[in-house]
Amino acid sequence: MGAVTPYGGGVATLHKGLLESRSALKFSEQLGFVVGAIPDGSVDFDRWSAGQKREMSRASQLALIAAEEAISTSNAQDLDHKDTLVNIGTGVADLLEIGRTTALVQNGQTRKVSPYFVPRILTNLPAGYVAMK
Repeated sequence: MGAVTPYGGGVATLHKGLLESRSALKFSEQLGFVVGAIPDGSVDFDRWSAGQKREMSRASQLALIAAEEAISTSNAQDLDHKDTLVNIGTGVADLLEIGRTTALVQNGQTRKVSPYFVPRILTNLPAGYVAMK
């Protein structure tokens, strides 16, 4: 298994948080309501270049981090990729990305909209990145 959750990165962190009966939900000043956000600094996003980060959504990056943990802890590195399955649940597209892009369009700055906008909000793309890896 691999996990990146509001408790932090890794299955061990998730397990510990659940055993301690801690809530991982927190109030977000930015959004104005309670969220289950990934804590800052709990996962390493520096593994990708700036170009790769522009191309991939945060959900895709988190999915790849969790998949790397799952593969390494299951000793699945040597399996034939034809014998593997990818199953990733994504509830909602990146609402911050959608909000930023909406603001650009509303302010007449359509030329600043990223060509990666649509791929970044596709909820099935994290599974696609993991499958390609």
